[in-house]
Amino acid sequence: MTIHIPSEGTWLKLNNERSGIWMVNVFNSSDIECVVKFQSSILKSILKGVPIALSVAVVEVEDQRFRFLGLIVYDDEAHPVVTTHPSRTVDEHDLLGKLFTQSSVKIHFFDEKSLPSFSMTCHLDLFDVQKVSDRLLITAPHYVGEITRLVLKGHDYIDQAFQQNNYLNVVFCEQIKINPENAEPVNVSESGKRIFRIDDSDEGLGFEQATLLPLEAVFRNNVFRSPMVRKGSIFRELTDFLMFSDTQVCLVEAKALAVLNSKKTNVTSKRVSAIDKDIKKAFRQLKGALRVLRSDGIIFDELGNTIDFTQDSSTIFHVIILLSEINPFLDRAELARELVSHSDVVNRIFFHILDLEELVQLVA
Repeated sequence: MTIHIPSEGTWLKLNNERSGIWMVNVFNSSDIECVVKFQSSILKSILKGVPIALSVAVVEVEDQRFRFLGLIVYDDEAHPVVTTHPSRTVDEHDLLGKLFTQSSVKIHFFDEKSLPSFSMTCHLDLFDVQKVSDRLLITAPHYVGEITRLVLKGHDYIDQAFQQNNYLNVVFCEQIKINPENAEPVNVSESGKRIFRIDDSDEGLGFEQATLLPLEAVFRNNVFRSPMVRKGSIFRELTDFLMFSDTQVCLVEAKALAVLNSKKTNVTSKRVSAIDKDIKKAFRQLKGALRVLRSDGIIFDELGNTIDFTQDSSTIFHVIILLSEINPFLDRAELARELVSHSDVVNRIFFHILDLEELVQLVA
């Protein structure tokens, strides 16, 4: 398949934003396409066939009107996932106008590491397009200029509209139904490791592979996947990843929420329950791995070679539960209590819960 390579400007936006949607010109064509960034778990839901829609909104802040383009993913009907982006330049306004002259749009999806995942052609509901076009015409003129406090405030109003059904200062917010077809997943290979795709049925293995790049960016050659301990003649996995430097040791348990092969992740309560179960399991696994490490147990790599590293009373241990997503409906207060109860400041042991998106941002 043809892989979309973003322009330098779009690439910078991809790397600086946790999620987003941007319109782009197609080289040697009059067509307008879109670039979208989401977490891998959301991308899998889209690939699996959950309904999606474009959203166009106009928000009024202190007598100025701001346009926002968005993408809504109905992986849960009650709590859809939304990403929005302000349209604030003449070029962006023109691109949206040109987009509405098309019957379809090609959307290129990128994951939390800004790597290409898949592309698909999406047919637009022309009745919805005409309705939105009319509303934009009636509510003009729309803001053109730099990112300001007012733009950010407008973004807050859009978030409140989608998350809390609070449409204060929202002049209009309409959806354009889209009918996707012909998904084209991309083969991705990082650091010469195993090739994987967003539609890989082994979601756990794919998530571990996706985790390697940010870990290697920090610890270089001191990253060991699936380190092992030996009991008699039997080897067993200690944890998913072991990393170390001169002053720190890091343990990681990577937990991927099953999306492609599960019917239980399209309802928020079931999704939260599955993630919570993974977190509890990871706590148990990491506590056991930490005991082995601190008792100076011998650790082996995947090939059976001894992993040599030093630790003393000054060594800092970072113990990380890495999730494919941290659902906003998780009990964060309870998670905080768990992290505090398992951490030990005196012995320099610190537990963390991150998702891959946060790990990538920390590394960056």
